[in-house]
Amino acid sequence: MMRKILFAAFSLCFCFYFIACSFYTREEQYSMLRLGLYSPETYRSDLSVQQLIAAMQRANDPAKKFMNAERYLLKQKTVAETEVDNRRTAQEYVTEIKFCKPDSIRWTHYRNGKPFKINICRNGAVWEIDPLSKRAEKLPEGFGLDLFRTMIALLNPSKTYLDVFKDVSVDRVLEDRVPCYRLVCQAYNEEIPPYVIYVNEKTFRTMKVETIQFKDDGSQSLYISIPQEYTWFGDVLMPRVTTVTYSGQRNISMVLEFILNPNIPDEDFQIPERFQIKL
Repeated sequence: MMRKILFAAFSLCFCFYFIACSFYTREEQYSMLRLGLYSPETYRSDLSVQQLIAAMQRANDPAKKFMNAERYLLKQKTVAETEVDNRRTAQEYVTEIKFCKPDSIRWTHYRNGKPFKINICRNGAVWEIDPLSKRAEKLPEGFGLDLFRTMIALLNPSKTYLDVFKDVSVDRVLEDRVPCYRLVCQAYNEEIPPYVIYVNEKTFRTMKVETIQFKDDGSQSLYISIPQEYTWFGDVLMPRVTTVTYSGQRNISMVLEFILNPNIPDEDFQIPERFQIKL
C-alpha cells in the first residue's frame, strides 16, 4: 500500500533517534494525542477501515506498482534544525532505504557523502551498525525491537494498516478546517503509543501523522509529520517534502530518488565479515 511510502519520511527521522523504553498510561498517551479530554468533535465515518485503505491505494498507487514491487530504493535529504537557548542550528544528512521482499531493509545515513549509521533488518532481527568503528550490535527483544518491527512492516509494500497493527479504528474530524478521516492505529506491543493518521476526505492523501516520542530522560513529546508537495514518481503519488517536528526540533526531508524494482544485491542486507558483531 502507498500509505507506507507516505509514512516513510516520518519513519526515517523517527528511526534515526533512539527511543527509551518508558511507561505511560494509555490515558496520558491519548491526552497528548488529543484523543482524550481534548479531542476535537468527531463524526462517524462513512467508510470502513478496509474501504478507506482501498480508496487511499486507488488515489496514490492506482496501478498497484508499489504494492506489487519486489524491491525499491528511496533516498531523502534531511535538514535537521534544533533550537537551543534561542539559537537555531542545522545539520544536513542523506538517508537511503533499500527494501527487498519479504522483509529485508537497509537504512543508511550519510553525512558529507560518508555513512555514519546503518541499520539492517531481516527475518525480524535488527542490527545497528557503526561503519566508523566497524561494529554491529543486534537489538535485544523488547520495546525498541518491537518499535523497529512496526516501522519495518510499515515500509513493506504488500502490507496494509490491518496487517501492521493490532487494532485500527476510523472516524471523521475537522483538522485545520479540512474534513478528514482519522485512523487511530495501535501496535501489537501496547507500550508503543498509538499512530494517528489524518487523511483528506476528498483526495485520500495523508495530511498529518502523529505519535509520541519517548526520550532518554523519560520525557515525552508530540511527534508530528506533515507530508507536502505531493508529486508523481512514475505511477506512484507521494510527498516530495515532509516536515517533522518534535521536542523543539524540525526536520525537513526531500525525496531525492525513488526507484521501483532496482537491482539491489543480496549482500547489501548482510553484515560485512570484517565487522565485529555483538549479539
